[in-house]
Parts: sequence; C-alpha cells; structure tokens
Amino acid sequence: MKKKAFELLEIRERNQLDFDIKSFENSHNVTFPICYRLFIENFTGNWASSEKLENEFMVPELHELRNFKTFSYSPNPNEIGIQNLLTLEQMERVLPEFEQNETIKKLGMCPVAIDTAGSYFMVGLTNANLDKIFFYSFFSDSPPQQIATNIFEFIRCLEMNPLNESLFKTEYSKFYKNWDEGYWRVNEG
Repeated sequence: MKKKAFELLEIRERNQLDFDIKSFENSHNVTFPICYRLFIENFTGNWASSEKLENEFMVPELHELRNFKTFSYSPNPNEIGIQNLLTLEQMERVLPEFEQNETIKKLGMCPVAIDTAGSYFMVGLTNANLDKIFFYSFFSDSPPQQIATNIFEFIRCLEMNPLNESLFKTEYSKFYKNWDEGYWRVNEG
C-alpha cells in the first residue's frame, strides 16, 4: 500500500520543541503564519523513522545514503520530487541565501521544503500570500507558483513511491546489510 501525507512524517513529542520558534522569528525578522506554526509545533519536519534507515542504501561511488523510495508531490508526481521538508535548523542554514534574493524578499516568503532538483517550496509570510505554499526555482526566471493554500494541503498531496531500479542502475540482488548497520550496502563484486 502506498503511503501518503501525514503518515510519512515524524510527529513531535508533546512539549519537546527542540528549537525556539519565537527566537528564530526574531533573529530572521519573520513571523510564521498560523497554519505553518501549528505544523512545526506538531511535526519535526523529518520523515517518519520507519521510512528512513531501513529504506536507505549506501551509494559506493558517492559514499552517501540514498532512499529506496521517492517522495513526491502527487498533483505532479513525475515532475516534483521532494528531497525533504526543512526543519527549523535546516531552514536556519539556507535562509541567508534567501535573505539576499530580492524576489523572495519582495514577495515575503520563507523556504519550508526542497525538491530533488534543488528548488524550494516556500510559505507566504505577508498578507497577500499568508500561509500559501509556492514552488520556486532559482534556476528559472518564472515567478514562484502557488501550489497549495497552506502547509496541511501541501502535506496531504505528498506520497511515497518505490524508487525505480533503472534510475540508480543497481540490481536489487546486489544489496546486502551488515548486522550493525541500519542501511543497505551495494555488493560491487
């Protein structure tokens, strides 16, 4: 059965907000809209643990972990793959590049997720676009495109699909797992 939406996400434990939202907002001069604030108070921004380690494999030539499954935005699953939702800690690392982008500053947006090609999903922060989710590519001259009215509508359109074997050119029979590791390796022999 294909997993969708909120069942893909890790739920935040009660009273375990690992990042102070108010100090984040103050340090970056932003105010998160109500729906997005509710989202980050209740979800970590990480994929649920059952969708992580046991479904990852080590790419030998790159020495990095990849997921056996792909996450996509279901209205356009073949066009928009989701790499990950941004936790506040990750958002903190990418915000400086957005704070220098005049288009984003003028539109009043903040990144909330990244796609597999390096483009971003943004949440609107101003009255004109409050809580709306936009898709924005640094690699295109196109303006950000609205794809959802809020983060919850966006999440409802996420789905997980098995990775097509032909995409990573490795036969499934070449995968093995060491006892003490939580991910798969590829037998190169």
